[in-house]
Amino acid sequence: MIDTKTFEELKKYYDEVLNMDKSTYKSTNDEPTPIDCISKMVSKIPDEFWSKKDLSILDPCCGNGNFHIPIFSKLREHHDTKEIMENILEFNDLNEARLQNVSNVFCGEKYNLRVSCTDFLTLETDKRYDLVVANPPYAKLMPDGKRASKNHNLIKSFIDKSLSLLKPNGYLLFITPDNWMSYADRNVLIKKLTELQIVHLNIHGAKKYFKKIGSSFTWYLIQNCSSYKDMEVSGTWKKREYEGLVPSGIRRYIPLVYDKLVHSILAKTVDNPNLDKFKVETSSDLHKYTKRDLIVDEKDDEHQFKLIHTPKQTVWASREHKFQKKYKVFISTTDKYKVFVDNCGMTQSIVFIRCSSKKKAIEFMKMLEHPLYVFINNICRWGNFNNIRILQNFPISTTENPYECFGITEEEQKFITEN
Repeated sequence: MIDTKTFEELKKYYDEVLNMDKSTYKSTNDEPTPIDCISKMVSKIPDEFWSKKDLSILDPCCGNGNFHIPIFSKLREHHDTKEIMENILEFNDLNEARLQNVSNVFCGEKYNLRVSCTDFLTLETDKRYDLVVANPPYAKLMPDGKRASKNHNLIKSFIDKSLSLLKPNGYLLFITPDNWMSYADRNVLIKKLTELQIVHLNIHGAKKYFKKIGSSFTWYLIQNCSSYKDMEVSGTWKKREYEGLVPSGIRRYIPLVYDKLVHSILAKTVDNPNLDKFKVETSSDLHKYTKRDLIVDEKDDEHQFKLIHTPKQTVWASREHKFQKKYKVFISTTDKYKVFVDNCGMTQSIVFIRCSSKKKAIEFMKMLEHPLYVFINNICRWGNFNNIRILQNFPISTTENPYECFGITEEEQKFITEN
């Protein structure tokens, strides 16, 4: 099929037939990537790559072979079809029905295709690749087919394995949810990827290709070498598309909108280690679920001690929280950014700043309501949660105007106001 059809004919067949064929779906991991999305991703690979000799390109979870359609279109300008099919492209998947589709589309009856049906994560091989492309499975499935906890997904495993199989200066081209960018102690992937050269990062621009999928996607082209130039970042934020260059370097997180202005704002505030930061705390002393026998929703004779659970929900405990007394500034984590003052305890679902007096608490609250803090919080809400590590790196302004204190330029202030 592939050597007798135009690219547009193949694209139409994938988008209207193969991608719509639910008979080959085994789980939520089997959502195919639209050809237009892949074409956009592939366009960021340097032009000189396609003419190289002895290329090896792998899709470790190929599905119907979607990624290799735009890739084949690029390769055929420099290589003959037999060379591409038998020596350059490699397909792997655990879904045998989809591998049969690969054979049908890529003329398995004519060419000796490099197709395998194996668990990529346990694959042992000495071969190294110039390019590994994938929309890797997200959900880790249990033996009974049910999805494991959201905290257990396959993205990191696929990235680690793929990087280990890349040649020096080879490329990784992946599309995944955005949680790899989040600021969390357990997230070691962000450091690993930002040590390398991110050639292009797109944040949420792929959402238009996955309209029925709830996840927020990123896609990225990463060269397997230490960073040596600015990274190109594009994306969609507040329904506005943007593109620009950002300095490369090891990062603890990447915000949900990222350009030079955002980079500068963060460098002057949460990323500046020389500034005094708010002491933002959490406490599980009266955890709403593990201490449920001590907590009720309505105050009664036995449960007299007020606890903040969320900005909208107050509960009551039969004993004092260890931080029950004294005023605090509370900051929401599960809801939109909100700060308020109270002198009570709390559950595990909200963070707080203990203050020496009600006056100091109100002073901090007013400071934290400034647009600068709201903006920083909102561009770092991975998974629609306010990020505790970001809040703990909020710097304390030494003047009434945080913009003035941290040297936020008029251009940066305008960007904050508009976003």
